Order: sequence, then structure tokens, then C-alpha cells
Amino acid sequence: MFQQMASEEPVHAWHWIDIEDHEDDLPGIDIETFPTIVILNHAGEFCFAGTVEPRPDMLKRLVQSAHTGHLQLSASDAEPWMPVKALLGLG
Repeated sequence: MFQQMASEEPVHAWHWIDIEDHEDDLPGIDIETFPTIVILNHAGEFCFAGTVEPRPDMLKRLVQSAHTGHLQLSASDAEPWMPVKALLGLG
């Protein structure tokens, strides 16, 4: 699903992070359910972080909502996800 979305939506940057390969780089993030998606906007602000059903239509709606500014995490909800930005070289 991820690769399909990346090819269908090339205007967005898509990154796959395997948590098993980066467990030490992601302290405080306890991912137990898959897929877990993190969406940042063009300014690097967190719009969404959580588990989604593995359905392309749901992911498309989330990306669209983030792109139009209708999704945004609070600073406290985004805090545990900050290491993701560092892994991507954004923070």
C-alpha cells in the first residue's frame, strides 16, 4: 500500500522507516500495531501519527487532509514522534 501511494502521489515525499532497524533511534515510541503512519506537512509539522487500517482510500484521505491543513497534532502529541524527524534529517 505504501509503495502504491508513493507512486500515485509523487508530489509528496514518502519515507519508509523500519522500526526494527531503528529501534534505538526511536526512544519513547512504542509501536505495537501496524501499519503506523506519520504525516508531516511541508513545514515539517506533525499532522498525524497513529495506526490506520491498511486501506489506500483511508491513507489518501489522511494525506489530503494534511495537505489542506485540516490535520495537526498538538505539541504534546507530536513530542514523542520528534525522533522520526531526526531520522529523516528534518529536525
